[in-house]
Amino acid sequence: MLGPTVIALSLIVVQFALWYHAQNVAQAAVEAGARAARAYQATDADGTKAARDMFDTLGGPNVTDGAVRIDPSRTATNISLDLHTHSVALLPGMNIPVNVTAGGPIEQFVAP
Repeated sequence: MLGPTVIALSLIVVQFALWYHAQNVAQAAVEAGARAARAYQATDADGTKAARDMFDTLGGPNVTDGAVRIDPSRTATNISLDLHTHSVALLPGMNIPVNVTAGGPIEQFVAP
């Protein structure tokens, strides 16, 4: 009787560890994308590509369900990237969302 409970609790702990790792990978990826998009004369596509490349490099497809959506949002002075996905479901019904955001001011040339 105690065995199944211990196994279930262990799987729940591992599930949340996988979610936490997916959250960290996604955060690193979106921060890299935001840095690329903030550069002088960079586009939203530059930031999205940098975020997706970093996500793939860090093994994001291995810790998420593979469906990644990156939404850039630009104003005249700021850029923001949002990344949405779900962590790998070790247990049925444990499809936990991963939503992260990063951004900052856009580099602009200012005449002296």
